[in-house]
Amino acid sequence: MLSAVPFETFGYRTNLSKDPMPMLTYRVLSHIPDFVPLGGMVLGGIWWITHRREEVALAEGRPPSTDKSSDANTANKNGRKA
Repeated sequence: MLSAVPFETFGYRTNLSKDPMPMLTYRVLSHIPDFVPLGGMVLGGIWWITHRREEVALAEGRPPSTDKSSDANTANKNGRKA
């Protein structure tokens, strides 16, 4: 007993699970190692694609691409200004 006053008096939940906490956390933490490498590979792939596009643009003599949606002076596919 932790207190002379029942927990219901304070508004605490009394219908808690009797499972030990390490088993509850293990169920979640056991899946995390599956997602960490996958997330790292996805982010690494995005980084590689982005920098590869910049390298190809420089090799072809073009400036690396920028955010075209915010630049009003860029031309569309037909060579016309937007």
